Amino acid sequence: MLLASFLILNKTDAIGEYTIYPYVHFFSNVPRREAMLKAVQILDVLPSDLPQGSSFSLVTGEFEVPSTRMKTNHKQVNGMQSSPASSSTPPKTLSTIFVSCTTSLHRILAPGGVWINLGPLLWHFENNENNYPSIEL
Repeated sequence: MLLASFLILNKTDAIGEYTIYPYVHFFSNVPRREAMLKAVQILDVLPSDLPQGSSFSLVTGEFEVPSTRMKTNHKQVNGMQSSPASSSTPPKTLSTIFVSCTTSLHRILAPGGVWINLGPLLWHFENNENNYPSIEL
């Protein structure tokens, strides 16, 4: 993921420069085989076109950890107030992971913004016969 992010963020010179096939390796949520070969051109916005002084960073790790530690003025960023969900750390189950991620997304999504999920929410477990957790380092 870091190599793909580096390519997209640092080596993109034109809108629609890259063509990817995001569905080719996944069999769930595909209505027919032809849909697996659908090409998508990316990006629709150049990362180099960010306005001067934009606050943008790439952080590795679980999504909800860095997003809850962001030191931003929420009124300035998205007009929403947020408060800590809990001071205790519950055990990581599928439901707590889902709630944690959706809470983080709600907190950082701009007013009127739309969250579009492409594929399973727990894509790490796609095509995993034994349901062993996938660990990315």
